[in-house]
Amino acid sequence: MSSLKICRSLLTITRLSGDFREGKQLLRKYRTLLCFLKNYCQGTQSKVLDKTSFLIVPMLAVFVGSGKNIQHDISKPVKSTVMKADVRDVKKTADLLHRKHKESELYSFLKQYSHHDDAEIQWRLARAAHAMGKRSTDKQERKAFMVEAFEYAKRALEQDPHISNCHKWYAILLDQTAQYKGFRARLCNVFTVKKHFEKAIELDPNDALSLHSVGHWCFAVADLNWYERKLTEALFPCPPRSTYEEALVYFERAEQADPKFFSMNFVMLGKTHLRLGNYDKAIEYLTEACGFPLLTPDDEVAHKEASHLLQTIGHKTAAL
Repeated sequence: MSSLKICRSLLTITRLSGDFREGKQLLRKYRTLLCFLKNYCQGTQSKVLDKTSFLIVPMLAVFVGSGKNIQHDISKPVKSTVMKADVRDVKKTADLLHRKHKESELYSFLKQYSHHDDAEIQWRLARAAHAMGKRSTDKQERKAFMVEAFEYAKRALEQDPHISNCHKWYAILLDQTAQYKGFRARLCNVFTVKKHFEKAIELDPNDALSLHSVGHWCFAVADLNWYERKLTEALFPCPPRSTYEEALVYFERAEQADPKFFSMNFVMLGKTHLRLGNYDKAIEYLTEACGFPLLTPDDEVAHKEASHLLQTIGHKTAAL
């Protein structure tokens, strides 16, 4: 096949496949590719060209795949074409957007990499979709984001079970999505959730959010009411057990690992001290929680709950 025929064929393909709303930038890419192929083919025998022609397909995929009309199906992951250097850039940009609390921009940025089989990208996608769900005021939209996030978390854990964040976000989203199925469904996952949080801590002992999450697990189990305890006894031969003291240890460890990392950690420290009757300590931590800037939905919930608990403590201490 002559170089002219190859170029004409490629031009036809790009006309059919491209999204020319991007105009000049996309066209320059195609022209660069065609120029390269033309120069390559000059003076090359057809036999050699036939042996190397399989290289044309992946090269075209890179260029044609940049069109905006390409649709992705999350249920069908494909092999990643992102190089390691590119993954580092994606992680750097994603973490910067996360620190700036730009959830919508972060989610849109990472979605274009949703089919790449890199665990570091997938767990970040899970985190981003989870944040979008947290910000949504529509119940169905919130649920859709959480379900989507869990798919990314499952994929990340399958791709690399040696990354702390993969276990952490799998556990968070396993529990989050189980909430839509009721208390019984959530209870059935109780040991699995804790196992993955503990694995996350084993892989990264200074992961403050995982430490906080195990503390929350301990607090929730210690705080079960009579009916809930009976249900756990019916479901498990050895039902989950914990104490407020154990929960307190994890909340304190989380704070030591990353001071003031999470407003809800101060709320849980305050609540735990309140359950233990340590009113002075409870007031101290709850006051700290009220002083956090309201940057996320969790901050808003923490501020509201801390304010309510401080009022409750005020009434209790006044009665003593």
